[in-house]
Amino acid sequence: MTYREFVQSIADNTGHSQEDVKRILGSVTDGIVSLVHEGERVRLPGLGTFSKRHRKARTGRNPQNGQAIPIPARDSLVFKAASSVVL
Repeated sequence: MTYREFVQSIADNTGHSQEDVKRILGSVTDGIVSLVHEGERVRLPGLGTFSKRHRKARTGRNPQNGQAIPIPARDSLVFKAASSVVL
């Protein structure tokens, strides 16, 4: 399912316009990213948990020539699905 189809599905189910749904989804996404950036864990019951994970610096390899490349440390956004999610 594409983002456009997802927005259309929510709009059809709720009776809201697609623009309203896009604005709400954008706000939710921005809120999650902002809270995780501040170090909070965001738990959405029935969906999962968003959190931040620190990745330490390491050495990678250029696949074209095999030369070593330093990869700096960074934080990344991690999502873990809830155990109650059944596909």
